[in-house]
Amino acid sequence: MADIEFIPFTRRPATEPFSHDGRTFSAAQLNIIGDALAAGVFYQDALRDHCRDAWIADCPAVDHRITRDDGDGIELLPENFQQGRARLSEVEAELKTLPRGSWAFFGRPYVSEDGRQWRGLEMSISVGDGSIYRVQTSRFNASTAPMPDFAVAHADMVSMDIYLARQAEEERTKRDLSRHLIQQHGLRAGMQLRDVELGGERFSSATVTEVRPTGYLKLVLTKRGSKRRWEYAGLAQSIRSRELTHAPVTRDLLFAAAA
Repeated sequence: MADIEFIPFTRRPATEPFSHDGRTFSAAQLNIIGDALAAGVFYQDALRDHCRDAWIADCPAVDHRITRDDGDGIELLPENFQQGRARLSEVEAELKTLPRGSWAFFGRPYVSEDGRQWRGLEMSISVGDGSIYRVQTSRFNASTAPMPDFAVAHADMVSMDIYLARQAEEERTKRDLSRHLIQQHGLRAGMQLRDVELGGERFSSATVTEVRPTGYLKLVLTKRGSKRRWEYAGLAQSIRSRELTHAPVTRDLLFAAAA
């Protein structure tokens, strides 16, 4: 395989919304994440802490509980399971139509045969885009645990927002790099590639069968001495060959600061 050469590439800030795994993030939200990654903030907890204030400023939330207070801020669910699930579904459907930060809090007390008491909690908060976030309440179920409130629900939602936005920004930047590679190398349907490496596996050749504007392409791959054919559908940045001599793509390459 030919010597590795870095393809000049600098992350371009987002200029429009980007959707990934069912969530759509604005350009401003993507750039909050991308700028932090470019600054070398790598670990997720550090990224969350670094981006939290900017995220909250860009995504304000109301503190509006829509469930009644039967004590401790909790609406007690009916003892009948089906009725309880129906009430949860009703409220969550309403939450999806309400402003970001609207929340609901349900509970049901339990007593075991040996007299041990605990509480089951259900807490949901509106993301503000027609979806809801269900707070992980297991850490609060013990009878001695502190009672969660809006601050807990909001902090958990923001943390999840930042995690999902990171996935979206990394995917957006990978697609941008892949489009860059396709353009630089003139990749097109019918083009032959030699000495291909894909996911650590080597192939003797590949034929490009489709190229998409998103940076995705399709290949049919062969190995010397085998009649079998392999197919690949994915981003161009994952492929190396004699013709594609870019270095393996790392986060440092994707999010390198502009010189």
